[in-house]
Amino acid sequence: MTDFFDFVRAVVREAPLTLPIVAALLVVGAVAQVTLIVLFARHAGAPLEPSLLIEHVWLVAGLLIIAVTLTGLSTALSIQVGREVGTAASLDLVDRIAGARFDAVNAIGPARLRTALTVDVEAAASAGGTLGLFWHAVVTAVLVFAVVLALAPAVGSIMLIVLLAVSVAERTMMVMAKDAIHEALAADDRVADRIGALHAAGADFRLNRARAADYRNSALRPAILAAGRLRLIAGAVFIRRLVLFRVTFMVIGAASQPFLFATHDVVTAMFASLGLIFCFVSLNYAIIAADTIQFGIDARLRIDALSKILGSQTQADGAPAHNAKTLTFEEARYAYPDGAFAIGPLNIGFDRPETTVVFGNNGSGKTTMLRVLSGLLEADAGRVMADGRPRLASERQTLFATVFSDYHLFHKTHGATEGERAALTAWIERLGLRQDVQLLGDTFSTRALSSGQRKRLALGVALAENRPILLLDEWTADQSPGFRRWFYETLLPELKADGRLVIAVSHDDQYRAHADRVIEMAGGIVKHPDEPLP
Repeated sequence: MTDFFDFVRAVVREAPLTLPIVAALLVVGAVAQVTLIVLFARHAGAPLEPSLLIEHVWLVAGLLIIAVTLTGLSTALSIQVGREVGTAASLDLVDRIAGARFDAVNAIGPARLRTALTVDVEAAASAGGTLGLFWHAVVTAVLVFAVVLALAPAVGSIMLIVLLAVSVAERTMMVMAKDAIHEALAADDRVADRIGALHAAGADFRLNRARAADYRNSALRPAILAAGRLRLIAGAVFIRRLVLFRVTFMVIGAASQPFLFATHDVVTAMFASLGLIFCFVSLNYAIIAADTIQFGIDARLRIDALSKILGSQTQADGAPAHNAKTLTFEEARYAYPDGAFAIGPLNIGFDRPETTVVFGNNGSGKTTMLRVLSGLLEADAGRVMADGRPRLASERQTLFATVFSDYHLFHKTHGATEGERAALTAWIERLGLRQDVQLLGDTFSTRALSSGQRKRLALGVALAENRPILLLDEWTADQSPGFRRWFYETLLPELKADGRLVIAVSHDDQYRAHADRVIEMAGGIVKHPDEPLP
């Protein structure tokens, strides 16, 4: 029950304008229905006269009109409530992802983030949109049941006792449903992970049909079937609840008819029967809505748990270290959360302008060192200094433009100024891409480029930012011999002359002489830091 009220508070917070309107409609409807109850009580037991029958017919018509009108308005507004809840949840989660530490986001993984922003948000939005209709159904059922209780106290009392007993069974089934829902949503994470791998390995699967078939049959298909089975289990629990309610209510309703007409006048018996039917319809909808709400509550709990993790891993803000001349590691260490790899202690400095090339075998810690230096990862121990002062990761990040091996090339130049876009156009020309891609306003004409061309375009984007430090992670790996030579013999000297510090991870041993300094890494430590070459 606590989870339910927490969810209600979240919906109120995220739909502050629309939800009160829905509540106001419910209040108006409740007042109208209470008025009808008073009128029913006044005329109950009266002789069956044509004028009285007509009056009662008009009362029933009024009740139905009010119910239909409120349902229509509530439905329309509830759709808006769901949209506001989904939008607010998505934006909050996106903000938390953007503000969280790089390693925290990586530890969560793309599959969980994807399902949170799609499946979980959609479930929470559907539940938020259903909440108003759920309360409308419950309030209507309670008020109409009050009419039945006033017209036929004996029948109403028996039905109330039976419904209370049924609610106990409902509660037990709800606990079962919650467990099944939680497992079903967790299974969605696994499906998202498998589908992500299917997309990432698309070329490999098309070239190796046996591998594709085995992955489909041993990994993807079982995950999809398991998710479907768990949703079916959750649905089966819901259906059992619904059937239990329907059978109980229909049996009591049918059994009460002879008693009603034998002990009450025709008018009273007729309206009591209609009240039972109306109560049944409202409670039936409330149970259906409760299932949607329960899915939404569980999805919301998952979103909140994820938001809490991201919120606890935000970076501390500080004054940006603009135009720092030196960066220095002092006994700096970093270990990945799973303990699989660590770097450090690192004791090395970088001065600009300078060209430093970092060599080392795969897995030696080159990329991790660059991520710690740039503030994407926060050192676990030791310090990273800028101009002799300890600097937070967020303070150092403004110094760097980067092209890591896992870079992403956006279709637009998000955040770029007019000057940066003009500079990018010039770099597209210099990098030999003018015939392949153009910058149209703030949008690239295409991203359908070869891997080498995409890397050159990414380098152009980084250079156009005109930041004092450029980090390149094996940028030359996909370049032709001509562009590789141009990079070392022409571009790097130009960037140094422009006052920039360039740190490039490379395996191009033949170009060592073009670096001001060469760093060797092995096992997460700097093996042989050379002095600047004469």
